[in-house]
Amino acid sequence: MKETPHSPVKRPTPVAVAFLAIALGLASGLVHAGVVAWMRHVVGKFTWSSRDLLWMAPAADVFFLLAVAAPIALMASRGRVSWRFATSVLGFFAILSVLLHFSRLHWAPLLLLSAGLAVQLGWLAARAPHRTARLTS
Repeated sequence: MKETPHSPVKRPTPVAVAFLAIALGLASGLVHAGVVAWMRHVVGKFTWSSRDLLWMAPAADVFFLLAVAAPIALMASRGRVSWRFATSVLGFFAILSVLLHFSRLHWAPLLLLSAGLAVQLGWLAARAPHRTARLTS
């Protein structure tokens, strides 16, 4: 959906960008904890991780994504950010934080895969911005 200056599509507020970062950080952190638990308990591979991974991984991802979201929120306060941009940038870092656990892959394909998935996530957010706004409010 193409946005014009007169379109009724609501742009994200700084608070909505922060909530989006929190939601993506919680999701990526829980997936991170799930991947480590899968490797440890199902695959039987030794992992260097703490017992506190279940709460530390989401907290670390939330804090990291909030740091990434700060300049986006500043741009959103001036009305210069679309849902597609905010979701794509934050989604890139959230997806990359999960994919970095697959150490057998080179870093370049991980970056490309993260970018591709983030673009698709941005398209989903732009396709229905009212749903994305409802998710972050």
